Amino acid sequence: QTWEDPAEPHPDTGVGGDNDPVDVVQFNSEPCAVGEVQMVRVLGVFALIDGDETDWKVIVARVDSPETDAWWDVTYMPQDRVEEVKEWFRNYKTAEGK
Repeated sequence: QTWEDPAEPHPDTGVGGDNDPVDVVQFNSEPCAVGEVQMVRVLGVFALIDGDETDWKVIVARVDSPETDAWWDVTYMPQDRVEEVKEWFRNYKTAEGK
């Protein structure tokens, strides 16, 4: 499923989805083009609680990138990169007043 149902509370968050498609956060440093199809490895997920809704983020890395070759899940990633993205989302949601 790629859509988050607001009527179904998730057992890990206790609230329903945000009625949007699931978001994907790519951790490679090279940019990707709009609409580009890439082969990626799923490294993990995290959830943001946004106005009593769960907003899931799927963390991925390109499979053909030497930069992320050894990343099999988030525990293999440089933790400063993980913290940087967490902080970005924290600031993004705060700026929106959420």
